[in-house]
Formats: sequence, C-alpha cells, structure tokens
Amino acid sequence: MKVVFLGCHCDDIELGCGATINKNRNNWEIYCYTFSNSSSFNSLNHLSDISKKSLEILGCKNSYYFNFETNNFWKKRQEIWENIKSIEEEISPDMVFTHFKDEHQDHEVIYKETIRNFSNKNIFLYRPSMSYISEFNVNYIEKISADDLSNKIKAVGLYKDYIHKPYCIPKNIEAQCRVIGIKSGIELSEGFEIYRILSQ
Repeated sequence: MKVVFLGCHCDDIELGCGATINKNRNNWEIYCYTFSNSSSFNSLNHLSDISKKSLEILGCKNSYYFNFETNNFWKKRQEIWENIKSIEEEISPDMVFTHFKDEHQDHEVIYKETIRNFSNKNIFLYRPSMSYISEFNVNYIEKISADDLSNKIKAVGLYKDYIHKPYCIPKNIEAQCRVIGIKSGIELSEGFEIYRILSQ
C-alpha cells in the first residue's frame, strides 16, 4: 500500500505521524513531502537535511522537499496545488495524511489544496503540535508501541534548535501519545481525524 504524508514544515510530519510511520515502516510504501525547508524563527535554511535523517529513523526512505516561504503559502496556492497534483499523478497513493485545518496559515493552505486535489483517495488529517488551538475531532486512533514512541522522540530530537519548543520536549510528546487513547484503554497512540474513507 502506498501512503503519502504531506507537511508544511520540517518536523510537522514527525510530530503528527512519526510513531504511525514507524509502526508501518515494513507494511507501507511511504512517501513524505515537505513544502518548506526553511524557518521563519532563525537563520536555518537547510532543515531538509535534518528532516531527511529524522524521517529515516522512522523508516521513510522517500522524503522530498519544496522551497516555499514559511508563513507565505497563501501567496503560492496554485503552485502548491500543482505540486500536490504532480504527487498524485506520480505516486497514486492509496492513503494520504495531511494537516487538519487549524489557524496556522500554511497548515490551512496544505489542507485545502490536499482536499482539492485528492478527491478519490482516503484522507486522514493530523495535528503536528498543540501550539494552535482549534477543534480537532480524533475519530481514528492508531495504537503504537513503546518502540514507536521512542523512535518518534529520537526523530524529533534531531531538531536541536527546536528542543525549547514545548511540543518538542520528550515528556510532552509522550504525554500526548498517552492522552489520545486513554478513554479507549489504549496506553500509547497517535490520533487522526478521518476526512474521507472510500469503500473497497
């Protein structure tokens, strides 16, 4: 099964889907696409090098990067859609993981352009962090193992300049993975919102 993960910024995919990728590394043909390889917070311009190593820890051997300016995706919506369209045509995935529609302007653009393009694909929405408060309806829970969580934390840990961010702190990553499935009696998990599932 071919599965595509779309992220706005380096670290989004790891934070939102890292343990799920690690869990399915031997079962899925995984492709990760990140649309900005720079940061608006500092002078880092080659985060893609870190991201590639981070995703390799999780078992993703196919990671690709575009160079859209962080926080300005709205200026390039059509160009972003064209890139997503090319991904759909080249990979023809069975399943797509993308951002849910939160308040971050870049996340919203990737969400909208994913939905606009992948009209006949299974789509799952993920939340990369807790930094933008918005309603996120978790209706799919992916049970993960301690090893999956450990590799997720290890992967995020490569972003040394981001370690001060609350959602990059290992104990906070673990806390989120514990809280998501607590009502279902699941010790560790990642949560997603189903946008669409097509019958077989």
